[in-house]
Amino acid sequence: FDITPLARGPLMVVVPGDRTFAISKFEISVRDYNSYCLISKACQPLQTDIKLPVTGIPVESAKKYATWLSEITGYQYRLPTDEEWVYAASAGGKTGGTDFNCLLKMGGKTLKGNAMLPVNSGKPNGWGLINHLGNAQEMVLDGDAIVVRGGAYTDLMSKCDVSLKKEFSGPPDHLTGFRLVREIKG
Repeated sequence: FDITPLARGPLMVVVPGDRTFAISKFEISVRDYNSYCLISKACQPLQTDIKLPVTGIPVESAKKYATWLSEITGYQYRLPTDEEWVYAASAGGKTGGTDFNCLLKMGGKTLKGNAMLPVNSGKPNGWGLINHLGNAQEMVLDGDAIVVRGGAYTDLMSKCDVSLKKEFSGPPDHLTGFRLVREIKG
């Protein structure tokens, strides 16, 4: 198995500001996670579309993936803090319009939000993040707790906003994924 692409880590977007950091452009995909499982032998690969966001894993597995990625790349990866996620998703007010994979119904017909979409689908926000709203809700660190941000494809389009925040107890579910932050030393 060629780990060369993994040694570079996920595609990142550098977020400008007082404390510069990078955040993954896309939600971490099943392909990314399955590569980790195959190489590290720490988990079983998921049997689903490799282009979709990885969901159905516990918080601890997402943290172990970040630790492993840090070890093989030499960079420090981790889950974003709530503050970092909101800042990156807000993109200085350029959230990317309203074309998100959230639930939109008209006349009893579902127009959007039928299912999870590939991580590279959708329009970027002003700093380049894709699927930061809708699709899979994303785990973030909020002090000692884990919460989810951004909403899922099952959330109403009217609530699909950077401010959408939900409590999360950590067990795996089919709606919750994650992206990673890479620290940049200044």
